[in-house]
Amino acid sequence: MQHPLSPAFQYFDRAVFAFVNAQRDMLPPDKVSHLIAMAAHGCDSLTEALDTLAKSDWKGNGDLVHKVRTLRHRNVLKRVRNADLHGHPLPVCVLGIDTFEMRSAPGKPVQLQSSHGVGVQVQFEGMRPKKRWNPKDHKHADIKNIDCAIHWGCREGELTVYDPSTSSTVRLLPAIGEYLADCQALFRAVPRENLPPDEPTADGRKSEQ
Repeated sequence: MQHPLSPAFQYFDRAVFAFVNAQRDMLPPDKVSHLIAMAAHGCDSLTEALDTLAKSDWKGNGDLVHKVRTLRHRNVLKRVRNADLHGHPLPVCVLGIDTFEMRSAPGKPVQLQSSHGVGVQVQFEGMRPKKRWNPKDHKHADIKNIDCAIHWGCREGELTVYDPSTSSTVRLLPAIGEYLADCQALFRAVPRENLPPDEPTADGRKSEQ
């Protein structure tokens, strides 16, 4: 029978492999984009595995529910993975070419609603969308689902993504590194007796049975 932690370890290893290799010197930009996408998919699958584990009656749970919920960048990584999975592959960033792109979430197109002579527009402050009404009447005009869309782009050769949960723009590759560091700390807190037998953990330890 598979140990409850085994899926999480496998997704962690996959994400770390892609994250480390995406930082290799002289790697072509398209290969960097492919590896970042692979890392983002691995991270989101890892989150799902940990969420499932946290809801189970596994004896090693402890405060796992809280730890999983507070993993840095888990929300923005899910948005990136969903966009990449549903027909919007990550941009290829080339040094010297800055870009910005907004893609609607699957099944949630951005919709402009206006009546009674009320105007509404959206202005981007960097990647952060800011709605403006004229006159200020939120009842008769709005822009729906804009916070569900993915806002990403390339700046100085790096892929950046807007995270509406924190109203901030993050550099995706460092964000993946911070997420994985949080997961590594989570794994290290698991008592040895609750680790899979003879299986290396994410921080290199082995359980002792």
